[in-house]
Amino acid sequence: EEVLTLSSGSQPRFPSRPFLHSLPTVASPWIQDLSSASLYNLGWAWKFEDGRESSNEIVVDGTHGRYGGGWSAAFGQDRVVQYELPQRPFHSLAQFANAALGGWSVARNHPTSTSGGLHAHETTAAHGQGGLFPAVSMPVGNSYANPMIPKDQAISTWNTRKYHDGRRTEPYVDHSYLANHALWDEYFMSSIADELRGLYRYDGFESKRAAQMAQDFFGDDPKPLPNRRFIPAADRPWDEMKSELFKGASANETAYQIIARYLLLDGGFNVNSTSEDAWAALLASLRGKPAVVLPGNSDAVKFNLEDHKNLTPIANFSVATGESIPADSNLRSDGFAPEQWIGSFTLDDGQVRKLAEEIVKQVKKRGPFLSLSDFINRRLSNDAELAKSGALQAAIEAAGLNSPVNSGRAADLGQKSEFLSKQNQSDLDPIPFPEAGQGAVIQGSAAYIDQADLLRSIDSQLVARGDTFVVRTCGDSKDASGKVVARAYCEAVVQRMPQYLDERDLPETRTSDLKSDLNQRFGRKFKIVSFRWLSPVEI
Repeated sequence: EEVLTLSSGSQPRFPSRPFLHSLPTVASPWIQDLSSASLYNLGWAWKFEDGRESSNEIVVDGTHGRYGGGWSAAFGQDRVVQYELPQRPFHSLAQFANAALGGWSVARNHPTSTSGGLHAHETTAAHGQGGLFPAVSMPVGNSYANPMIPKDQAISTWNTRKYHDGRRTEPYVDHSYLANHALWDEYFMSSIADELRGLYRYDGFESKRAAQMAQDFFGDDPKPLPNRRFIPAADRPWDEMKSELFKGASANETAYQIIARYLLLDGGFNVNSTSEDAWAALLASLRGKPAVVLPGNSDAVKFNLEDHKNLTPIANFSVATGESIPADSNLRSDGFAPEQWIGSFTLDDGQVRKLAEEIVKQVKKRGPFLSLSDFINRRLSNDAELAKSGALQAAIEAAGLNSPVNSGRAADLGQKSEFLSKQNQSDLDPIPFPEAGQGAVIQGSAAYIDQADLLRSIDSQLVARGDTFVVRTCGDSKDASGKVVARAYCEAVVQRMPQYLDERDLPETRTSDLKSDLNQRFGRKFKIVSFRWLSPVEI
């Protein structure tokens, strides 16, 4: 309770962020020692409270406990959504924010000498010998710095004590930074997948298998994919392509590696843009779009549509569990109102414009971005402001979209909490990046607007460089004396295509694996998609 309760009158034993780093979902999250890393990342401890106090009243309804603002009836909510189990295929890499990272994929079972497996969690959890500490919530798309990792690093170490074999030095990494680096420049979501009944009816689609969807898209009368930005780039009939992508109705194991050779992105948005109008138009692309709602106060699976009219929705999840609230609503000021824990908010046109202005400031400050992960990730820099979060998160904070929340209880590691005030500060390990520990205690929760929430609706359009160029040139005709007797202007639109100049290297071949000297020098083909002569007045 002392970690979760957001009441301004409550005093935590030690600062932490239970929805971002000090996760209740981590195996055995109990404090291991008095190191700064253990206190921050494993911030769970037992505490006795007077049950006669009204603020400590525990509601017993037979089905729900309390979470969110706290565990008691006074502060907590009986329904808080923190993670989303996918009910439909992903169209956005940012939807992987719900993935459970934090070392789980590498944690291994290491035999212990303890009896009965009493300390087995030390060998199988993320913070065990085989894990990559610490656990982190909403890692993909977000880029919050961990205060225990130096600001200019993504990989560090920590010295921890294991009950059965003493102290040891183990890896301590920025999972968000590493996940974003691995995903955003190597993968994309084609949206070619089996469509499910139910939610898709709100998208105007009928249920169909992925093979049929691809056939409809690449056929003679192309039908759009769920991601309507993709257009066919195939120069072969579907009958010839089908065997490369599908075996019957199921996708081949290598289909994900080659599908990009047959797709083009129509109208990609360059993240290096410094146009406020362009960013505002992109952010408002969902303006007025209805949102799918599955009411959380009912056991019946019945979807509704919420009309956003002249507002732009921004949400933590693809399906809301209640009606959205304005981002600047006073309901977000104390952590107790259940409406904010739904994780669905709206922006008015003024807020969208302000956000666009702040994004442009970040682009000018941090750019040029060489890749999407470079844009999404925080900077590994000695500049604390650049190292705390990614560009979009910095813009969200500067635009005041989390102002009501940030006025509540903070997770400032510099504060003298009840627990730390009783300790000798010299006994605690130094905090490498204390600025990263500043901010609202509920960062990473559904009640907080993160950059991953923003990316879910726009990331499929984002690019870090252009592949289409307008080239203009001028030609002169001269007589024997060198006098210009005629002059002509022309314009060509050229587009870089997936195929390499020497097609013996397949389009999906990494540049580091190219075998052709020609491709190593010149790369992919350029295609002239339009050409016209210009008059002098057009120059």
